Amino acid sequence: MGRRGNGSKGQFNIEYIVALIIFISIIVFLSIQLAQAVPKFHGDSVTNRLQAQAFRVTDDLIKTPGEPQRWESASAQAFGFAERPYLINATKLAAFNTTCLADYEGTKNTLGLSLQSDFQMRVLVNGTSAIDCGQRRVPLAATQLVVRRTAYTPAGEIVDMTFQVWT
Repeated sequence: MGRRGNGSKGQFNIEYIVALIIFISIIVFLSIQLAQAVPKFHGDSVTNRLQAQAFRVTDDLIKTPGEPQRWESASAQAFGFAERPYLINATKLAAFNTTCLADYEGTKNTLGLSLQSDFQMRVLVNGTSAIDCGQRRVPLAATQLVVRRTAYTPAGEIVDMTFQVWT
């Protein structure tokens, strides 16, 4: 009977090939962009988590007395150095340093840090070391965050706390 006009049965038209190439190019471009964005978002997420942990820990230490309030003579359920917010008890600093040096993992657990996290804490009272505890080396590939806080003792001495956490 009748034949089709242009005789192109079973052949691709050039427009289809161009459209397919453009479509595949867009998919490849979007895949590359997504692959580059995911690590950045993951890194930001880890940093935000570390920042939240570090501020929570240092806030608890300089604003609360801990649990029980006289934890320095018993085992602590929660550490705290404060007689009242930003007024630091020197006896609790010494007790924390002893506890931390004797049982780093237990101290980390009581501070509420995740199992993947490690920390280093230094506290100076008028420039003299009161606490120097935690891991000494930060792994090269670790994501880390440093928080510095300041308080004072009843004698008016300045307490400088540096808390470094990494994962």
